[in-house]
Amino acid sequence: MKKAISLLALLCMILTLTVPAFAEEQTVKAIIPIEVNGASTIQWEGQEGSGTLDVLDKGQLEFELSEFGKYHYTIKQINEDTDLDSYDRTLYEVDIYITQDAEDNLEASVVIYPWLSETKPEAVKFDNEHRIRPCELDPPLVKTVTGDSPDTDGTFRFTMTAVNNTAGLEKNPMPSGVDAQSIVKEVKGPGEYEFGVMKFQKPGIYRYTVKEEEVGEAGYTYDKNEYELVCTITLEGNVLVGKHEAYKDNTLAERMQFNNVYKRPTTDTPQRPGSPVMGDTMAIFAFGGVFALAAAGLIMLLLKRKKNLLKRLSSLFQARAE
Repeated sequence: MKKAISLLALLCMILTLTVPAFAEEQTVKAIIPIEVNGASTIQWEGQEGSGTLDVLDKGQLEFELSEFGKYHYTIKQINEDTDLDSYDRTLYEVDIYITQDAEDNLEASVVIYPWLSETKPEAVKFDNEHRIRPCELDPPLVKTVTGDSPDTDGTFRFTMTAVNNTAGLEKNPMPSGVDAQSIVKEVKGPGEYEFGVMKFQKPGIYRYTVKEEEVGEAGYTYDKNEYELVCTITLEGNVLVGKHEAYKDNTLAERMQFNNVYKRPTTDTPQRPGSPVMGDTMAIFAFGGVFALAAAGLIMLLLKRKKNLLKRLSSLFQARAE
C-alpha cells in the first residue's frame, strides 16, 4: 500500500515538472488586417459565429483562440452601392492555423486568399470607388428701400458675373440652367433674393461680382455698390464643403445689401414753355381793352369825317346844278 501511494506521488510530480504548459489554458490572438478605400462595413463568418466591423481606411479583425487546429473564415463588404459609391464585391477566405512552438506556446499563422484566386495577400483589401460629393451654394442678396413710401413696389434688377477660379476650370459654376457666365435677376419690391443654386464639383476659390442695374423708375436713386462674391470649396474626405463671403471695397461685408432711396415725384402740373402766368394774362387783358377802346374811337372818328365829307360833296353838286 505504501509503495502504491509513493508511486502515485512520484507520477504527479513528474507530470507537474514535464507539462507545465497545460497547467493553465493558453490563448493566442490571431489578427487579420483590413484595408479599404474610405469607410466600409465588413462582415465575417466563421466556425464560432459571425459579426461585422466598421472600418475607415484601415482596421483589423482579432480572434482569441485556444485550441490547436485550423479555423476558416469568409470576409466581405456589405455596403450598398450608390450613385457616388461603388464597393468591391470580392469575397475573401481566411485560414488561421493554431500550433505550438518549441517552448510549448501557442502561435497563430494567418493565410488570406481571395475566392477563386491563387494569390495570398498580406491583408484583406477592398478597392472601393468613391466619387466626390459635390457642394451646393445659394448666396442671398438683400434689397431695401428708404425715403418715401412708394404706392407700388418697384422693379429692381441685379447682375451676377463670374470672374475667375483657382480650380483650373474654364468656367465658374452658375445656377442650374444658365450656360453663360453672367445672370440677371429681376425682382419686385424689397426682400431677400437668390440667383439660384450653384453646384461645385472641384475644390478651389471661385469669384463673382454682384451689382444692381438702374431700370429708370421715377423717384428712385439707385445703389451703385458692387460686391465681390467669393465661394471657397474644400475637400473633406470625399465630400466637398463650401462657404461664401461678400466683400465691398475689399472689406468683408455682413451681407450683399443694396439700398435705394425713393422720393415721391411732385404732383404740380408743369406749365408748357411760353405759357403765360397769371400776371401776364391780366396784362394781356388790360392791353386788349385799351386796344379795343382805341379802335372804337378811331372808327367813330372816321364815320364822323365821312359824314361831313358827304355833306360837302352834296352841297358842291347842288351849287354846280344851279
